[in-house]
Amino acid sequence: MSTTTVMQLHSAGEEPKPRFDYRGRHRYLITLETHDARPLFAEAEHVRVVLGALRDQSIAHHFEVLIYSFLPATLTLLVRGKQEGAHMKSFLAAFREAATATAAAFAGPRLWKRTYRERVLRKTEDLRKIIFDVAMVPVRAGLAANPLAYEFQGSFAEELSTLLPAQRRREVRPPPRKSFSRTGRPPRPDARRGGRPQRSR
Repeated sequence: MSTTTVMQLHSAGEEPKPRFDYRGRHRYLITLETHDARPLFAEAEHVRVVLGALRDQSIAHHFEVLIYSFLPATLTLLVRGKQEGAHMKSFLAAFREAATATAAAFAGPRLWKRTYRERVLRKTEDLRKIIFDVAMVPVRAGLAANPLAYEFQGSFAEELSTLLPAQRRREVRPPPRKSFSRTGRPPRPDARRGGRPQRSR
């Protein structure tokens, strides 16, 4: 069977555009899913284990984690390279490998789905709006009353509340500190205060 090769022709003197190499001070929105969509991140201890790997690898590869947000079967990250040599693909590969190794006790040999979603943010995009959109995901999923009431998201850069858009800060106030039960799940909100019960996953 014959095959056809398509060649990209350029005008004389025209330089082909270089491929994006994922190096530099770029910002990336990344979503990782667990293997077979297992709800591994519903437990506080599981989240802490993966966060340790994320912190170590972000430091080692010169990335700033502006927000992380765990749903039971997904992890969303907004990260930014801190120097010109920061390589997102290397950072993400190292984090996935380190998290898999440290989570083997509860996740087995495969923590992550093989593929993931990533998007390079344009310079014109409002960073605080994107952080707010990420922070609102567990709220829209019915897991918390507001972004700051959700235990499994935060920032390595600064307090999450200070990263939200100024016009939104009045809408989300930090809740009183709650203790986890032995299962790692936060206690159910008091119905008299208008709280929504947590959905089991």
